[in-house]
Amino acid sequence: MFSFGVSQSDVLQESNLSNFKSEVQCSQTHTDELANQNTETTNLTNKLDRGLQVARQKGIQSLILQIDSMLYGRSLVYKKEFDGICL
Repeated sequence: MFSFGVSQSDVLQESNLSNFKSEVQCSQTHTDELANQNTETTNLTNKLDRGLQVARQKGIQSLILQIDSMLYGRSLVYKKEFDGICL
């Protein structure tokens, strides 16, 4: 059935090894993606914590500005009104 001395069990074994290598590679890629997401989540949490600390020192209006700035990576260039106070 097979030529050049290749047996059916050799082909099956090679196929199984190839499938295993693919699964390992997929798992490693998934692990790397999870590590990146974890790092990003940690960084965002730290930014939020720093913003909350500053806001506690400056008051609620600062909290709104700090959180908006940190979460969206932009400074506010427009005016917002909060309880009649322009921020």
